[in-house]
Amino acid sequence: MFAGPGPCGLCGVVQTGWEGGRVDEVSAAFGMSWLRSSALFGRAVAVTATSLRRRGGWKPVLAAAGAALLVAVLGGAATDIGPWYQSLQKPAWQPPDWLFGPAWTLIFGLTALAGVRAWARAPDAAARGRLLSAYALNALLNILWSVLFFTVKRPDWALVEVVSLWLSIALLIVLSGRRDRVAGWLLVPYLIWVGFAGVLNWSVVRLNEPFSGP
Repeated sequence: MFAGPGPCGLCGVVQTGWEGGRVDEVSAAFGMSWLRSSALFGRAVAVTATSLRRRGGWKPVLAAAGAALLVAVLGGAATDIGPWYQSLQKPAWQPPDWLFGPAWTLIFGLTALAGVRAWARAPDAAARGRLLSAYALNALLNILWSVLFFTVKRPDWALVEVVSLWLSIALLIVLSGRRDRVAGWLLVPYLIWVGFAGVLNWSVVRLNEPFSGP
């Protein structure tokens, strides 16, 4: 959620203010998590590609990729890290800026892949409709966080909203996991990342409150 350019606004709130060895420790932890998620993504892509070749359909993949790209573009458009954002006090323990772009790119990829796997295994139109509604709700909440934090300039409102975003990811895990266990696990990094982003959001609110109206 914090700092430097990334594929969406939630990537956008982190600057560096690190102390000594804590940079290396936290960077290493995030790096290892990113590598593990990348390996999981690679294995899941291979299995999903095989399944789709057997079923003869790539339209869900294109639709999921397009949706993920749209969320990234709209969230990024709502993100403004200009003078107002730069003036905010940030916690010293934030990750370095360079982690946020790759992390969100991977998370969007994992989410799109989870959606494709769950969709392919949904038994009927009603189940596919529930999945589509849940993913659409999550996309809207993801974009809304960026609007509240950056466009409206109300990190306190964004902090309330991020709870709904986190719960919507938990719902995705439940619904997708019912159809495909791998799909559920593919969404876990998203849940963890937004949980961490919520803690950063809370820290910014604590360090800068009160906020004035929009």
